[in-house]
Amino acid sequence: MTAPIRENLAAQMVALSGWHPEREGLIDPLAGSGTIVAEAWGWARGVPISRTIPAWLGRPATAPLRPDLHPQILALEDDAKIRPSLLRSLKDAGLPAECAVGADFRSFEPSRVRELITTEGGIVLTNPPYGVRIERTDDELSELYEDLRDWSFALGPGWRIGLIGLPEPIEAVFGGAPKMKKPMRNGDLRTYFYLYG
Repeated sequence: MTAPIRENLAAQMVALSGWHPEREGLIDPLAGSGTIVAEAWGWARGVPISRTIPAWLGRPATAPLRPDLHPQILALEDDAKIRPSLLRSLKDAGLPAECAVGADFRSFEPSRVRELITTEGGIVLTNPPYGVRIERTDDELSELYEDLRDWSFALGPGWRIGLIGLPEPIEAVFGGAPKMKKPMRNGDLRTYFYLYG
């Protein structure tokens, strides 16, 4: 289980990742309620921010700028209690329900990913547990981060990973030389966005 991420942070992660939706896939292996994939879908298709403006303000909803772009996005979530929220988020954002798969990424083989995401490469973009709000031991966090690293790079060349979190567990597993390390405040936590690969 992961703590939810705010929409503005998810949108920043998508923008910082350098994702090219017309030629790259995007996967969130710890999707939770789907905020990252929903923001990625909207960003890729040019859905205006005004989509969140309540109708009672009298502003019309605007169509996506790129309605014909259908980026290849995959959201993995193994917690059956969270999946209804994930499916709701996908529906609200306009993503097809097939984008969500009820599976633990560790048991979801890269060959299965390649059946669903047919691009040559892409970005694994996620908000893993930090061990703060949802308690995990240091060993559990290290094991999860190692599994995430190994799984992401097993997808093949052309794949990279972007994640937000605290420096200690990320740098201990992924290394201290990311392509990008950007401070991002997540509530009262001073977290960082890392990009590897």
